[in-house]
Amino acid sequence: MGARIFVEKKSFDDAGITRNTSRIRRRILYRTSENPTELVTQLRDALKGTTIQVNSYREQQENLNEQFARTENYLSLTGLLILVLGGVGVWNVARAFIEQKRKTVAVLKCLGATGNRVIAVYLLQILTLGVVGSLFGVFLAQCGLWVAKWRFVDALPAKMSYAVTFATSWQGILLGVLISVLFSALPLLQIRSIKPKLLLRDENNVNINRLDWSKWLFGALCVTALLGIAVWQAGSLKVGAFFLGGLAGTGLVLYSAAAILTWVLKRTKSLGTFSIRQAINSLYRPGNQTRIILLAVGLGAFVVIAVQAMQTNLVREFDFSRNQRLPSMIFVDVQKSQIDGVMAMIEKAVGEKAESVPTVRARIAAVNGESVDFTQREIRQQQGQIGREFAITYRPKLDDNESITGGEWWTSANPDEPQVSVEQTMAETLKVTAGDSMTFDISGRKLTARVANVRKIDVRNARTAFVFVFRPGTLDKAPQSFAATVLKHVPATDRQRLQRDILEKFPNVQIFDVADIIAAVDKLVSNFVIAISFVGSFVLLSGILILIGSVALTKSQRIYENAILKTLGAKRLTLATILFSEYGLLGLLAGVISTGFAVSMSYVVCRYLMAIEWQFDLPLTIGGVLITALLVTFVGVAASFDVLFRKPLATLRSQ
Repeated sequence: MGARIFVEKKSFDDAGITRNTSRIRRRILYRTSENPTELVTQLRDALKGTTIQVNSYREQQENLNEQFARTENYLSLTGLLILVLGGVGVWNVARAFIEQKRKTVAVLKCLGATGNRVIAVYLLQILTLGVVGSLFGVFLAQCGLWVAKWRFVDALPAKMSYAVTFATSWQGILLGVLISVLFSALPLLQIRSIKPKLLLRDENNVNINRLDWSKWLFGALCVTALLGIAVWQAGSLKVGAFFLGGLAGTGLVLYSAAAILTWVLKRTKSLGTFSIRQAINSLYRPGNQTRIILLAVGLGAFVVIAVQAMQTNLVREFDFSRNQRLPSMIFVDVQKSQIDGVMAMIEKAVGEKAESVPTVRARIAAVNGESVDFTQREIRQQQGQIGREFAITYRPKLDDNESITGGEWWTSANPDEPQVSVEQTMAETLKVTAGDSMTFDISGRKLTARVANVRKIDVRNARTAFVFVFRPGTLDKAPQSFAATVLKHVPATDRQRLQRDILEKFPNVQIFDVADIIAAVDKLVSNFVIAISFVGSFVLLSGILILIGSVALTKSQRIYENAILKTLGAKRLTLATILFSEYGLLGLLAGVISTGFAVSMSYVVCRYLMAIEWQFDLPLTIGGVLITALLVTFVGVAASFDVLFRKPLATLRSQ
């Protein structure tokens, strides 16, 4: 924001405004070479220990470029997360595919095909599918950009391109193919363990899951390649390694939780009806992908629910209804001769008498008689906290949102002694307690006051929050201005009209439209949530696709089971109950795992990263479990509902 008024420098100096050490901040601008980095370094060394700051446009530009690079790397890693989850699906499908094709592989080997040739054939199929899927992904990306242009054109730059470039397409296709190959190669190596004699005698079940040294070596190469991809996308070895390690840790925790829950479920299967017992047994059928489904679906639901939980707590921070004392408008720099007129205009416009607060500008000069020495490194690092100019005030009573943590409110032992109340965090920074002394510089004059008490401020229920509050009578004669706050929330048009009327009559007054600021922050939070939920939805979609693929892979076993049960007299209603129970249990497990970890994640992020209040959201937690369970149940039942209508005789003859 620029200055309200521009004055010629010579006229400014001649006016004598800076006499009596008035508040002033000087900024000197120099035009130097195209790269002033070396000069900035020299100046910083020469001015070390002073309060003078040296900056250059090049640093600002580099910082901006760095922020854009970080954003790009973050988006790349989120895309890689979706690809890795898709890779888990590829691995699962390839593993089950090889298990189903064991006899086919044995026949091919009997006809003279080598293991490497068979692997090459199946790998070529996967490469083809990887290329086709990646091209489809590029098409979806272009559609997504068109949707973004249609939906968010007002919030995006005017010259922004909405076309997927060739370089981006090539990178996406390459990543898709690499992930497909890396995650399918290890299951395909199982082909080498399949012997032609499998057609006569099945001995491969003993060693088909045994990994030899060559497979361990190839697995290590795949992990190394995946690390290289993560580093490439993150632009940093450290970030890429942390991403891969975090992903592996999260997957391991989710997979372990799924294993524990399914183990517990298996131990309690005797407690339910026949349909429940059969549904639990179905989770352990040959070739089942129960844990993989729980991992994939759980990870997607985890991202979505965690973001929603964080959104709930973020929005709560900016909710007007929680803080009835949060002003909707703040008027500052009101002079003593203007405060009555400003208060009258506010009351006439909004129908509420504003609260006026006297403010005095001051700096900390000394603590316990020792001057603040900015040549010390520790003090210099806190310059922005203790070296700035503070707005201080005076009043006779505590506010409703304040409480005393040390000392007592104004004592009457020495009524003429200057006393000050210090906010708790600032007291910890300055290392002062009740009874210490502080010296303030107010317009060039020193004022020493005794610390009467230390206050804790509940900012969430504050109307104003002053770091330093003096006892009345101390600052009455100091140069001061006033601030006025309005609590009533009036429409935006009325607020704008009031601002215009006050500025026309009192142009020096600064006005903060808090309601407008909060609306802007709320919009930013909402956009953030939309962006992350969009990514989480893709992760969840990947899990659902893995679920559909897993249903298809186990369909032959399901058809055979239903044929046996029908032969033994099971009705279609019983089979439907088993089907719904199986996927209902699977969805319930996925919902419990994802929601439990999402709630824990939101707690950690809110309390320790964002430093905001966290509250448990019971409706979101229950809703997360139920919606995940219903989604998995619907997809699973829809993908295999036709099994209920198969005739048992044809199925038994085909076996």
